[in-house]
Amino acid sequence: MDDDSVSAAARRMERAREEFPAATRLTYMNGGSRGLMSRRVNAVLSALIDEHTEAAGDKAGWQRIVAEARARFANLVNAEHADEVATVRNTSDGLNAVARAMPWQPGDNLVICAELEEPTTIYAWYALRSLGVEVRHVPARDGMFDIPRMIDAIDGRTRLLVASSVTWVPGLRTDIDSLGAACRERGIFFLVDAVQGLGVIPLDVRRSRVDGLAAATYKSLLGIHGLGYLYVRREWAEQMVPCYQSRDGVDFESAVVFEAGRGGNAEPHYAFKPAAQRFRIGHDNYAAAHAARESMGMLLDLGIPAIERHVTALTRRMAEGFLELGLPVVGGAPGPHTAHMVALGRRHPGYSDVTTHDPDLDALARRLAESDVVFSIRNGQLRFALHLYNNDEDVTRVLDLARAHCASRH
Repeated sequence: MDDDSVSAAARRMERAREEFPAATRLTYMNGGSRGLMSRRVNAVLSALIDEHTEAAGDKAGWQRIVAEARARFANLVNAEHADEVATVRNTSDGLNAVARAMPWQPGDNLVICAELEEPTTIYAWYALRSLGVEVRHVPARDGMFDIPRMIDAIDGRTRLLVASSVTWVPGLRTDIDSLGAACRERGIFFLVDAVQGLGVIPLDVRRSRVDGLAAATYKSLLGIHGLGYLYVRREWAEQMVPCYQSRDGVDFESAVVFEAGRGGNAEPHYAFKPAAQRFRIGHDNYAAAHAARESMGMLLDLGIPAIERHVTALTRRMAEGFLELGLPVVGGAPGPHTAHMVALGRRHPGYSDVTTHDPDLDALARRLAESDVVFSIRNGQLRFALHLYNNDEDVTRVLDLARAHCASRH
């Protein structure tokens, strides 16, 4: 990009930052737990509540919003067909939907790096052991997925490989292109947990040969809790039988069922809706869909590649600054693995969100928190997760506080 283009992009990000009041009041670096709410999202939610209060609401209109939000998500991940995307409650819901719809046989196996997956999601895989499925755990290497070893763990009975596009901690990028290519070549379902990176880091399900993907909307997609999306490639989805079923996932016009007088005494039978629509259950979260439609609209307008350039420039500068101070940056110097997060410390086996088990890092954490820097502690590491609303002043402030902490040791 030339200098004029860089300046224009910077101005756009600064204008976008103004949409997030909390970003000017706090040094907010906790997008790994939840993203900030924009004024635009606040406005559409307030309007929805007013509409519901004053006029009981417009369900048909709400359903159009749901469809538009789903189409925006499909656009965000470059799904070939919008019906390859279904609404779910959250990331775990989407991953569980796939886990229980796969045609498992005793002796099958799946490949995972459990230590890098968010704790709330790994139970979906270990629960499959009751079906005779082997869970093959491949240890991490330097805080990242060991791609060659994961591929080596695949054999003739492997049916699924799961990985996060960006890990929940330490927040490093995964080479999903290599994993996707290996799985597609072998006919293995490649499932991606995209909740941490989607909305900051570009992800193209077709280029990366992703078969399934799940992401909630309240983190990097800048929506609210209670909604997520599940992408399942059509060729796979139409082989699957969902564990949970409802009329929303059924081709109702062709169904013969005893509902509202339909079917009479005929034997009930029905077909599922196309592709991932078979995974739909019950009414959608209309409020969260309104929020997601608005937030994803902002992300798409700014452009995910532009957001990535802006944010990773900040995280690279932050990582380099921490390293100059002698602080333990997970992953070391910035490189291809750098995403929108920076983590300090060493992994601790006991889960805690209040202590790193390192007195020096705990002292740094207290100094930061007392100065209105919002971050998180996960698995013994300080985690800083940035987004489009962060800027150079935020990074400078955190590095200045870290420098003061290091100076206070002596």
